[in-house]
Amino acid sequence: QETSNNRILSYRVQSIYLNDGSTMTIGSGSETIILYLDGGIDIRNHSKIKLTSGSKLIIYAHGPILFSGDSTDKFIEQDPSTASPENVQIYVVPGDTPPVININGGSGLMFFLFAPESHVSLGLGATLKGNIWAKSWAGSGTAVLEEGTINQANLKLSFPPRISPITSWERVSNP
Repeated sequence: QETSNNRILSYRVQSIYLNDGSTMTIGSGSETIILYLDGGIDIRNHSKIKLTSGSKLIIYAHGPILFSGDSTDKFIEQDPSTASPENVQIYVVPGDTPPVININGGSGLMFFLFAPESHVSLGLGATLKGNIWAKSWAGSGTAVLEEGTINQANLKLSFPPRISPITSWERVSNP
C-alpha cells in the first residue's frame, strides 16, 4: 500500500528477508520512506538495503531483527557524503514477547535503533555508528558501538497507534 504526501511514502509489508548477495535499493533521493513490517528484518550473507543519497528510511518492525554476515558486510548502506544515523531509524514495537535483535558482522552500520523492550546483541566484528535505545545490550568479540550525533527533534520516539482487528460488526439504523 502506497500513500504519498509531502514526499513521505508509506508501505506495509510482511517482513524484509535478503540473502545470498541480494540488494534492495530504497529511495530516489528526496523523500522519507516509512516501512511498517508485520514481522521482522533478516539480512544475511553479503546482502543489503541500499539507501539512495538524500532519502531517509524509517522502519517499524513487529518481529526479530537479524543482521548476519562477516565484518565487511554493509547490511544498510548509505552514501558516505550524506550518511547519518538519522537517515535510518528502526523502531522495534514491543509485543507479548519482546523481539530480539542480533547484529553479527557488519562494517560501518549507521542507524538509530529504538527497541525499549528488547535485548540487543552485537558480535562477530559488528561496527555500529549510531544510537541504541534498548532494555539491554551485550557485545562480544570485536563488536564496536560508536555513539552517533543525532538531533532528537528528527526522531519519532513513539510507536504509531495500533488498531485491533475487527472481530464483529452490526448495522444500526437511526429511527
